Amino acid sequence: MKIFPLLSLAIIPLLPARTAAQSQLQTIYKFAGPPDGAAPQGLAAGPNGTLYGMTANGGSFGYGTVFQLTPPSSPHGQWSESILYEFTDSNSGGTNPYSAPVVGKDGSIYGATGGAVSTIFQLQPPAAPGGDWTETVLYPPEVESTAAGFNHGLVVGPNGELYATASIGGFYGCGAVVGLTPPSVPGKWSVTMQYDFPGGDSGCKPAGVALSADGVIYGVTTYGGTSGQGVIFALTPTAAPYVYTETVLYNFTGGDDGGFPAQPPILAPPQFGYTPFAIYGTTPSGGAAGLGGVFYLIWNFASGTWGESFPFHFQLGNGGIPGSALLEVNSVFYGVTANGYVKSDAGGSIFQLSPDPPYLTETVLHKFPGPAGPSGNLVMTKNGILYGTTVSGGPAGFGTVYRIKP
Repeated sequence: MKIFPLLSLAIIPLLPARTAAQSQLQTIYKFAGPPDGAAPQGLAAGPNGTLYGMTANGGSFGYGTVFQLTPPSSPHGQWSESILYEFTDSNSGGTNPYSAPVVGKDGSIYGATGGAVSTIFQLQPPAAPGGDWTETVLYPPEVESTAAGFNHGLVVGPNGELYATASIGGFYGCGAVVGLTPPSVPGKWSVTMQYDFPGGDSGCKPAGVALSADGVIYGVTTYGGTSGQGVIFALTPTAAPYVYTETVLYNFTGGDDGGFPAQPPILAPPQFGYTPFAIYGTTPSGGAAGLGGVFYLIWNFASGTWGESFPFHFQLGNGGIPGSALLEVNSVFYGVTANGYVKSDAGGSIFQLSPDPPYLTETVLHKFPGPAGPSGNLVMTKNGILYGTTVSGGPAGFGTVYRIKP
């Protein structure tokens, strides 16, 4: 796909949000703290209804865990938790993961850590049920590493390759996109720095990426750009192996178009036009009420330009500061906010955005009373139920896993 710079901007006016009768939220697990995990950071869906996640803290050593939740055998039974791995500062396995893991086609769990020791790792399942999972550190390689702060999760490519964004480090100190390619035969993964952000107009501190079918990497940076409010970028592979060229598609201004994007974008069907996908994402600031919102970037074949719009603005009382990447299912979007901006629900919200082209209409599914607000991403299982985590709350205050039917 040929990438062109953005030449036009269309800001969609603010529409009233709608708050429907809230869906019933059910807590399915409450973290107890060490040796259990604490502060869960989102989830990944596994086979047969299994959920996987990571906690930033807790475990026997206090540096976080990788956990598995197994659904009950009967409809009203209890979910069971298993700790698959505990992070420790006594080895190179990393500490303090701040994102959700991903599940590979081989059944392995892949994740990243963002603490003092930043790694990308693979957890391979045991050969026999009940055995130990085996961790292999894929990054950093056995050379001095320059990228760190993998706080936005991983993206799995079509051939099992992994993409991660480092929010700090890199050649210029403004972060980098790192690529990892699995070996064709058992052996070491190859690691390449796909792109080092130089700062300035090119952006600084990448906050996650999405991968298109033709190999273009799309993402956002939290800082940099012409207004210093972050950019939307595309990294296009060149003829030379593992070399990418950056094109800035949009510069945020911090006004009605939002600013400082801090969560990974997603590629989803467009609301209008004839293009394979649109780039959607959130900003925690800007918008009509200053509480952030959802941006939408689409390629216009007629004009040969990218066009940005802001189809939803968070408003006082209906959530603010979106705290996760969007989840898209059948053109409906789901996400969480970090703050409800009302004293009685200061813990944030779970929201649903339904298309009403060219707008998105909000339904608030749940408001958290606070301070036990939602953390990390949402996942939806085949039966249409959303699952997520709260960073605190529960009897011990170490966080919970919940489910809710939209």
